[in-house]
Amino acid sequence: MPKSKTKPELSTSQHLAGVYGIPPIDALPTQPADSELAQLLVDWSNLSPLARSERLKVLIANGHSGRGLAKAIGRSEGNVRQHLRFSHLTGEERQAFEEGSMSGKKALRKAQERRVKERLSQLRVSQQGWTREINRLAKVLLDWLLSLDLNKPYLEQFICELGGGPGNIRRAEFARYAPKPWEIPTDKAPKAVIKACRPKG
Repeated sequence: MPKSKTKPELSTSQHLAGVYGIPPIDALPTQPADSELAQLLVDWSNLSPLARSERLKVLIANGHSGRGLAKAIGRSEGNVRQHLRFSHLTGEERQAFEEGSMSGKKALRKAQERRVKERLSQLRVSQQGWTREINRLAKVLLDWLLSLDLNKPYLEQFICELGGGPGNIRRAEFARYAPKPWEIPTDKAPKAVIKACRPKG
C-alpha cells in the first residue's frame, strides 16, 4: 500500500511545535496589519509544511523578521525557523517529503546540513568574512567564560581544556559530543544558543 501523501511523518516534538497547525502553549497570535500575513494566519492550519515554508519565505523577503512572524501567527520562533528550513530542500527531496517516503525529521536534517555546508563554504571563500565570523563568536565565547565567575587559575585551566588539553588529549572526547552538521543552529544568535543550553533552575 502506498503511503499517504497528505501529511508526511514528523517527529513528536515537531508536531507539538505546531508543524501541523497546533500552536505552542505559550504562543498567542496577534492581529497582523499586513494583509499577506493576516491571510497566512487564516490559512495556516490548512497548509502543508512546504506551503507554509514558501509563504513564510516570501514574508521574510518582504522585510518581516522571524520574531515578528512568530508573534503574528502564534508560533514560536523555533517553529518559524523550522518551517523556513523546508525551503532548502532540493526538488527531489521535496517530492519525497510530499509523497511520504521521506519523514519530516529527515527532510529538516538534510536541509540544515546543506545550509551549514553552504555557510562554511561562503566563509572560507572570503578571508575577511571568515575573520569576522571568528571575532563574532570569540566575543560571545569570552562573555560566556567571564559570566562563569571562575577564579583566574580555574579559568585558565578551563580554557586549556576547551582548547583540547595537554597534547590535545580532550579532542577525541569533544568530537564524540560535537553536534552533527544538521544540528548546528546557523539561524540562531550564539547568545541565544548558549542561553538555551544553560541548565534550568
